[in-house]
Amino acid sequence: MRKTTLATAVATTLLASLAFTSARADDTQNWNDGPFQLRLRGVWMATDSKSEAFSLPTSTPGTLFPVGSDELKVSNNFYPELSGEYFFTPNWSLEGALAWPTNFDVKFQGNKIGNQKYMPNTLTVKYNFMPDNDFRPYLGAGGSYTTIGNQHLYILSSTQYSAEDITSDSNHKLGFVAQAGFDYKVAQSWFLNADFRYLSNITTDLFTSATNTKLTQLKLQPLLFSVGIGYRFGGSPVAAAAPMAAAAVVAAPAPAPAPAPAPVAKKAPELDSDGDGVPDSIDQCPNTPRGVKVDQYGCQCDVTQEVHFAFNSAVLTADDKAALDKMIPDLKRLHFINGEIQGHTDSKGTAAYNQKLSERRAKAVADYLAAHGINEGRVTVVGYGETMPVADNKTEEGRAHNRRVVLHRTDCAK
Repeated sequence: MRKTTLATAVATTLLASLAFTSARADDTQNWNDGPFQLRLRGVWMATDSKSEAFSLPTSTPGTLFPVGSDELKVSNNFYPELSGEYFFTPNWSLEGALAWPTNFDVKFQGNKIGNQKYMPNTLTVKYNFMPDNDFRPYLGAGGSYTTIGNQHLYILSSTQYSAEDITSDSNHKLGFVAQAGFDYKVAQSWFLNADFRYLSNITTDLFTSATNTKLTQLKLQPLLFSVGIGYRFGGSPVAAAAPMAAAAVVAAPAPAPAPAPAPVAKKAPELDSDGDGVPDSIDQCPNTPRGVKVDQYGCQCDVTQEVHFAFNSAVLTADDKAALDKMIPDLKRLHFINGEIQGHTDSKGTAAYNQKLSERRAKAVADYLAAHGINEGRVTVVGYGETMPVADNKTEEGRAHNRRVVLHRTDCAK
């Protein structure tokens, strides 16, 4: 049952990722999120507690009354939690959650006999699927550190057994944590959060107070269900790409009987440090090489990135992914850039087969970019088969160069 619950939570998170792939926040495009996030959550801890069988003394000296397993139970309860998260990259982060120490009722055969104090703290490494969207699901895994307070329990006597005073030593338990959840952006830097965590077993030995003899062991297999609010800080606004302002011209005054017309005022030229014709005040790509063609934002037009494939393959290599990774930060920062992903093959095989292979290669690159937050609507995926070779297909070296995908800008207006 517990494995089914965990699998359901993971599957729900992954399906939600696919369902919300196209969702984007307007203010995300104008704000760079900071690397730090604080959350305040309310947590419902479902303990799913169990206990070992044990025996209690009876009124007859030397005789014991057997008590079956799971006669001791720890009730579910609610507690507040504060967490802090640091984002190493837009996708990868580390979250530490600190729980408020809370008393949980302990019951024997349905009757309350005292309480235990639990403080389940967690530390998880998380993968965030869509860091640029409003809806941001994640999965995580890590460890738990639970402190258990020293408490006394008291089993009242009955006609079958005598009263028993029970104690447990203060202890600390380390365990494994699996996590799934999501953040939903409701305003700049503010998020709603829903989170699910599974903790591995938390055990406590109980002893008789009189003889300090182990009586039984309590075992918890907690599920933590929580909701809360988060605030992300350390961010900054994205520089706006404003259109170039036209130079103001002051008209000459009307003719007058004065001996000479008034001089025409001239506006000083705006600073253009890299000499690309775009003023520094709106240049989104400073330090472009002199003489290259740029768009209205000062970014280079003739930018082509090639990735190459093995024979008859549409699988990206590690080198291909590394080349694409270098482009992804600029594509995210310069969200106005659009382009075409062109797939190509060598001349081996039929033209029809090579056409399909080139389309699969282009799609592999588009899928990789989409998985890293580059919206598919910004690129056009086209396969050209074997029709556009750039090298001699009669040599192995030439054929290797022709097995390629080319990323090329198509939106240069200047």
